[in-house]
Amino acid sequence: MSEEDLNQSAGNDIVKSLREADSRIVEKTKGLAREVRDISESWHDLEARMRVLESKDFEEIRNSLYGIEGRMKSLESQNNDRKQKWQIVINFVVQLIWVSMAAWVLTRLGLQGPL
Repeated sequence: MSEEDLNQSAGNDIVKSLREADSRIVEKTKGLAREVRDISESWHDLEARMRVLESKDFEEIRNSLYGIEGRMKSLESQNNDRKQKWQIVINFVVQLIWVSMAAWVLTRLGLQGPL
């Protein structure tokens, strides 16, 4: 290989490296542009939401929240009442099963239960 061929080969490697670097830079720039666009859209969305919130009457919102909170407490108390009722039923059934098992064991052993 001559010196000219070596220089041309080295030049081709440099050009290839520059093209690869250029393509990576272009891809990175496109990715950053997408991120900036997404952030900008999110910012505009937040601004719109803030304008809506600023236009609302906070007294009305607070009263609505208190109403919702009251309804939630009412539903929770109803749910707790149901849980307590089911717990009573389950306890009764378990006790009934124990009594039935004890009576069965006593009859199998030929003993009399307490009267």
